[in-house]
Amino acid sequence: MEETPAVDSIDIHIEALKALISPGVYAAALEDSPLIDLPAVVKRVGLGSAPGVRARGFIDVLERVVAEQLKMNDRKAAEMLFALGEWTGKPAQERRVAVAKLRDKHWTWEKNYRKEPLHLDLRKVYLALSREVDTLKAVGPVPGSLHDRDLSGFVM
Repeated sequence: MEETPAVDSIDIHIEALKALISPGVYAAALEDSPLIDLPAVVKRVGLGSAPGVRARGFIDVLERVVAEQLKMNDRKAAEMLFALGEWTGKPAQERRVAVAKLRDKHWTWEKNYRKEPLHLDLRKVYLALSREVDTLKAVGPVPGSLHDRDLSGFVM
């Protein structure tokens, strides 16, 4: 049996993560992203949730994954790439330069980092997101689900 669908799914999700770099996760249009259908997001917000609620759920899951599952430079790189934490609001070019220098002070985004190292960082984030559903199962239902939150001020 071929594993092509799984590989295609990974590639689709990695490309979707890559699309979040330029705008940053908080400014990205996530309603049409395949990332909002990840099992950890569905587990977090519920199966029948609206796309806007799932988008906010994805942001919550991504923040948790970056903070709790990624370590040291992997965490810093993810924060830079997706404009999380202290990198929120920073221009994409500044974040790109910073993450390339984090990985190797002689690298540049365009000539070196954008190729293989970026793919490896995005793959680490995707794999952590994939493992997050297991963490949610172990912890149980999340108290105060996103259905109970007032999301009226949340802009996508």
